[in-house]
Amino acid sequence: MVKVRVQRVLADGNCLFRSLATASILAYTGFNCGAGAKIGKEKTVGDAFHNVCMAWIRALVAHRLAGNDVNVHTKWGKYSLYRIFKLARKFFTRYGIQREFAAKRGARRKFVAKISPCVPPLNPGDGSHLMPCGVSALDISSSGRSVKESFKTYVRRIARSYSWGGEAECYVASLILRPVEVFQKNMQPCKYSSCATERPVKVLFDEDDRHYDAILVSSDTPLLG
Repeated sequence: MVKVRVQRVLADGNCLFRSLATASILAYTGFNCGAGAKIGKEKTVGDAFHNVCMAWIRALVAHRLAGNDVNVHTKWGKYSLYRIFKLARKFFTRYGIQREFAAKRGARRKFVAKISPCVPPLNPGDGSHLMPCGVSALDISSSGRSVKESFKTYVRRIARSYSWGGEAECYVASLILRPVEVFQKNMQPCKYSSCATERPVKVLFDEDDRHYDAILVSSDTPLLG
């Protein structure tokens, strides 16, 4: 039996990337990390992996916009996002998502720092490079940039926590993760995909609140087996 539910995520300016993280973690591991926790306030291993995956996705999207050919297997430091998903599945299976950190001073901070991406310097071009759909990154980003904002400034802003993501970031995320399907009230779902045969991650956009949440499909077999 297919069970579909909406998982609310924190409305802290990271909601698109939180929604993609929550839906992707479920797709790869079979576990739901929930709404997430404030950055730096993680209480459980579920909170930690949620925020770390969110940071990975945001950084990869920014670097892909900047013209770098990155994906879920790109290694920055010891890990790639794919390896983080594998590590998350191992931890969740052994300890559960609600396992709290040891009381030892700095335990949470050290754990989060260990699995966070060692992001290389971001050097965006002028946006003229072509994306797989045949249009430039400059065109893709046009809906998210303010009137006087340059492409370089836009990409650097997107790379920072608490910066809102939108349609352009959904498309770029589909080049990195899996197809991304966006649902909205009274509208047909919009699917961004570079491979139509792959299972999409799904998010819900609320036009009134300008907020994204994750859509979770519980019948799907985890991609990591």
